[in-house]
Amino acid sequence: MVLHRDPVLHTGNGPLRRGGGTDSSDDGADIGVVVRAKPKTRKPAMYKVLMLNDDYTPMEFVVYVLERFFRRIGKRPQTSC
Repeated sequence: MVLHRDPVLHTGNGPLRRGGGTDSSDDGADIGVVVRAKPKTRKPAMYKVLMLNDDYTPMEFVVYVLERFFRRIGKRPQTSC
């Protein structure tokens, strides 16, 4: 807690003192506290995933990844050979 004899105003960049501190009535009633505002949190962005169709990755692995991590359940793709 920071105490000052002059009233303290809080801005986004830091505390600013109001007035020059030259009051003739020095009774100690002008005490202020610096309070920092909490930043608002945001929901994290979704991941962007790119799956490459190559000749080395088996289709069973691709289907497993889709079902496990992306919860894609349904008809499995059929290939014609």
